[in-house]
Amino acid sequence: MHTPRFIVAGLILLGAPIFTSCDSGRPPDSPPVPCTSLSGEVDTAFATNGWFIHDGATGGNGSDLSHALVEDAQGRIIIAGESTGAAPGSEMVLWRLLPDGSPDASFGGVGWITHQGAAGGSAGDVAYGVVVDGQGRIVATGASSGAGGNALDMAVWRYLEDGTLDPGFGVGGVFTHHDGAGGGDQDIGRDLIVDANDRIVVTGSSLNATFGVSMMVWRLTGDGVLDSRLGGGGFVAYLGDDPSPGIASGNALAQDPSGMILVAGTSTVFGPAMTIWRLRDDGGLDPEWGGT
Repeated sequence: MHTPRFIVAGLILLGAPIFTSCDSGRPPDSPPVPCTSLSGEVDTAFATNGWFIHDGATGGNGSDLSHALVEDAQGRIIIAGESTGAAPGSEMVLWRLLPDGSPDASFGGVGWITHQGAAGGSAGDVAYGVVVDGQGRIVATGASSGAGGNALDMAVWRYLEDGTLDPGFGVGGVFTHHDGAGGGDQDIGRDLIVDANDRIVVTGSSLNATFGVSMMVWRLTGDGVLDSRLGGGGFVAYLGDDPSPGIASGNALAQDPSGMILVAGTSTVFGPAMTIWRLRDDGGLDPEWGGT
């Protein structure tokens, strides 16, 4: 059993922290800044004076950004994000820290791994969400540029505990999906869960045929193929109450005790509105729930 602690992702510019306490808000693009004090004070026993900072995951001097983190059953901290360096385009990065804030060298040999080209292109890969499943495998979702140019495909990576891609998942440890909502671009995974049946549920967004953006939910089986029991093909697309060409995106995901899929995000035509969708196991919206 671990000591309760807050773990916060933060951003440092020119050596000055944007925030210094555990209970502050989180900038969207940032390296990790964990701490353990429930009073909101930085835990100086963690890493160096309570801060862990890393740059150059891909070997260059570009930007290293974090977008999500999770703590595993051993108290290790896994951070998902991206890094730009010597090669063109960004690479997806997963860092893993030991409970004391030092890089875990048993993960990828140095404490982090990178991956580019999940969808066949070289313009960039990024991870926006990360979870640890019941077998200790690390599952991340985000986006990857396709071979035909800069179009983005939704991507899911699954890694074994040592930081190697899981060969029993998808194609070589990676799953990608293109054109979820019919617009041929901008398929992005932003959050995910692994449910009690070992299925991976992802939410995000995809360009639709009317040049709007639809909220997406994808579901994969445990071996990394689309689960046709969701929506007939393994994915569904929804807007909010407003018609196309609106914009909707799923940004956070959960499952309630009855097995319903809950998605939090935004939908808009004339202005943004916080939106919650509740989906049945088959991907249909729950008609008995919701309102304005």
